[in-house]
Amino acid sequence: MSTDTDFWNPAPPMAEGNAEALKLLTRSLRMEEGFALYFVLCNSGNLRREAIEQVREEMERLRPGYWIMELPLSTEVDHLHHSLLATVRPPLPNAFLVYGLENGIAQGKGRESFLLLNLNATRNSFIKDYPCAFVFWIPEYLYPEMLAAAPDFCSVNSGIYNLVEAEKPDQAVLEQITSGDYTGILGLSIKEREEHLQRLTRLLEEYHALPEKERDLLAEARILSQIGTIHRGEGDFVAAERCYKEMLEILKQSLPPMHPYTATALNNLASSHTDQGRYGEAELLHKEALEIRKHSLPEWHPDIAMSLDNLGQTYVTRGFYSKAESCHLEALEIRLQTLPKEHSDIANSLNNLACVYSDQYRFSKAIPLMIGALEIYKKALPIGHPYIAASLSNTATLYMKQGRYAEAEPLFIEAVQIAEKSLVPNHPDTQLYRRNLANLHQAMQLPKGNP
Repeated sequence: MSTDTDFWNPAPPMAEGNAEALKLLTRSLRMEEGFALYFVLCNSGNLRREAIEQVREEMERLRPGYWIMELPLSTEVDHLHHSLLATVRPPLPNAFLVYGLENGIAQGKGRESFLLLNLNATRNSFIKDYPCAFVFWIPEYLYPEMLAAAPDFCSVNSGIYNLVEAEKPDQAVLEQITSGDYTGILGLSIKEREEHLQRLTRLLEEYHALPEKERDLLAEARILSQIGTIHRGEGDFVAAERCYKEMLEILKQSLPPMHPYTATALNNLASSHTDQGRYGEAELLHKEALEIRKHSLPEWHPDIAMSLDNLGQTYVTRGFYSKAESCHLEALEIRLQTLPKEHSDIANSLNNLACVYSDQYRFSKAIPLMIGALEIYKKALPIGHPYIAASLSNTATLYMKQGRYAEAEPLFIEAVQIAEKSLVPNHPDTQLYRRNLANLHQAMQLPKGNP
C-alpha cells in the first residue's frame, strides 16, 4: 500500500519586504484578464502557505468572488498541461496557484526534467487553453533550472516575487531529508535507510529540545511521517503505527477540518493497520481519508486514486471482491488519465486489480494485468526494488494456482533473491516469499532448498 509523506510546517514570521511583494502580486492579479504567468520564489512550505492565505484574503477584498484553485503536486508529474486537461473541468478559476514542482525534480536535475521540458513545449497551449493567471510557487534554486529547461515558457512571465523567511535552524535539513515517498524510500539500500532513519531521529530530537513556545509541531509531524515510513518499509509495523498516530494527532490539532494533509496521515495509519491484519480499522480510516480527499482535492487528483487503491486492498482482505474491483478500476482510470503510462502507480493499480481476479480464479482477466504490472515496475523502478519482488511473487502465485509450476518457480526464486538483498533480514515479505517457494516445491514434490 502507498504511504504519503508530503507535509508543510508552521509559518515563520514573514521577513521585511515580503508584504510589499505580495501587495504587488495581488495588484497585478486584480488587473489581469486572460493568461498571465507569475513566479513566487519561496524556500519554505510553511511561509508559502501563509502567503497563499494572504493572497486569497486580499483578492477577495479587491475582487469579491475571485476564484483561486490550488494545484499541489505531491507526486511526480511529467506533463502539467496534460494533467490539467485530465483533472480540471470548466469553468476555469481566475487563478491557479501551482506548487510542489520540486517534489518530482531533484536539485540540479531540473534541466533534464520532462516536466520542465514539456512546460516549454506547451507554452502556446497554456496561453490558448487557460485564459487565466498561473502563479508558480517554487524554491529559489529551481528558478534558474526552469529558465534553462523552459526558456520559452518563462519568457512570458509578468512578474517574479521573492519571499524570504527569517533563518530557522535545521529548516534546510528538514526540507532535504523529508522529501521522499514510500516507493523512493523502499528503493534505498538497507544501509541508506538506516542512515536516513538516524538523521531523522536526531532532527526530531532537536525539535523536541526547543522551548515549548518555539516547538514546530507540523515540522515534527513531517519527520514522524518519514520515520514511520522507514519503519513500515523495514517491517516494524508497530513502530510505524506509533509514529503515524502521533503525526495524526498533531495534524488534527494544527490544521482545519477536512485538510488533505490530515487525509495523508489517516492513509498512513490505515496502511500500518492493514500490515498488522487489522482490516476493519484500516477500512474505516481509508474511507475517512477518501472522503476528505474528495472534498478538498480536484476530482481526478492522484491522491484520490491512492485512497481508492488502498481501500480496495482492504476490501480484498475481507473478501469483498466486488467493492474491491470497483475501487481499483476507479483508481486505475484516474491514474491512466493523469500519470505517464509507465508510472509505478499505474503498475500498483494493475497489480492490485489482478490480485482481485486471481483470488476469484478469474485467470483470463488476472494474467494480462499482472504481467503488465511487472513490466512497468521493471521499467519504472531501480533494479532490485522490493516492489519488483512483490510483483514477481504475485505473478508466480497466479501461475501456481493454474498448476504452471515450472513457470512459477524461477519467479519465486527471483523474488526471494531480491528481498534478501533489499530488505532487512527476516522481513515479513521475505519470509512470505520463502514460504511460497517452499509450498511450490512441495506441490512439485521436489525437496525443499535454498534458492
